[in-house]
Amino acid sequence: MGIFSLLVNLALSAKTIRLWKFKYLLGSLIVSAIVTLEEFSQIFVSGRTFDAGDLTVDFAGIVIFGEIARFLLGRFNRS
Repeated sequence: MGIFSLLVNLALSAKTIRLWKFKYLLGSLIVSAIVTLEEFSQIFVSGRTFDAGDLTVDFAGIVIFGEIARFLLGRFNRS
């Protein structure tokens, strides 16, 4: 999910949106929503199980790779 987040954020040029007092990467929010829906859908599919640990690790990858996308775009835009 981290690579997915990286690619989506690069495609969106690391666009941010402001929610409450914080700025979030739009691509990371989109990927987080998709991942959350996918993980919760496993509750209703026989043979699959919901795993909060898996969701937590997915979110960590989304955040880390989203910030890598922001860093890379900032670095290339300066040149």
